[in-house]
Order: sequence, then structure tokens, then C-alpha cells
Amino acid sequence: MEELSQTFQTTITDISQKMSEHEEDQNKRLEENASLQEKLEQFQKHSSLRGEHFATQLRAKDLELQLINARTEQNKSILEQEKIRSAANLAQLQKMQETEKELKLQLSLYSNKFDSFENA
Repeated sequence: MEELSQTFQTTITDISQKMSEHEEDQNKRLEENASLQEKLEQFQKHSSLRGEHFATQLRAKDLELQLINARTEQNKSILEQEKIRSAANLAQLQKMQETEKELKLQLSLYSNKFDSFENA
């Protein structure tokens, strides 16, 4: 009976020890899980912040591109207006050159008439 009691006590001690070891292992796993969960949450926050940062950069580049396109269109419009004005100035210059030529011819004609009138 004593031997049976001793065996029973040893078995209980072994079971208690194994339960304690199991509890320690489980506590370690819980700590590891908590640590991993915290790291995962930090990674998710970091990833989210990076995504927001990239989205902001993308919006800024898009706005910059829109500004460049608007400036390009504005410059095209100014260039077109300058072409029209240049063509108008060229036409006016040609007209003035023709008028000058006609006036010189007329002046030459009047000068010849005046010389004829003076010689007569």
C-alpha cells in the first residue's frame, strides 16, 4: 500500500510538473503571440502610412502634370495670338510698302510735271 501511495504521489508530482511546464510553454506562446500581434499591427500602420504617403505623392504629381498641361495650353494660345498678330503686322507692312512705292511714283510724276511746267 505504501508503494502504491508512493507511486500515486510520484505520478501526481510528475503530472503537476508537466502541467507547470505546459503552463510555462503556453505563457511563452501567449507572449510570443502578443509580441507578433503588436509587430503585425505596427507593420500594418506603417504600411497604411506608406500607402497614404504614396497616394499624396501621386496626387501632387497629378496636380503638377495638370499645371504643366495648363501652362502648355496657355503658351500655345499665346503663340497662336502672336502668329496672328505677326501676320497682321506683315500684311500692314506690305500695304505700307506698296503705299510708299505708289507715293514715290506719284511724287516722281509730280516732280516731272513741275519740271516740265517750270521749263515751259
